[in-house]
Amino acid sequence: MKRDLKKDMAYRQIKQMFLERRFEPENLLSENRIAFALGISRTPVREALQVLQSEGFIDIFPKKGVVFRGVSTAREIMAAI
Repeated sequence: MKRDLKKDMAYRQIKQMFLERRFEPENLLSENRIAFALGISRTPVREALQVLQSEGFIDIFPKKGVVFRGVSTAREIMAAI
């Protein structure tokens, strides 16, 4: 599978998991944990996380992990889709 396809797949799956609140807001998660949950390598996960950071869904802390921001209202969820 091409790297861009894996990145896009990772992006969609991570975003969906976020919108379904499968990640606790404000908890630090590692790229390794996310990659393991998706069954793919860290590179497409890292690339997808960079996109999610640019969209304001997460904060990336180098060498520590990522923190998902909370989605508090249905309006925010719908805007995210």
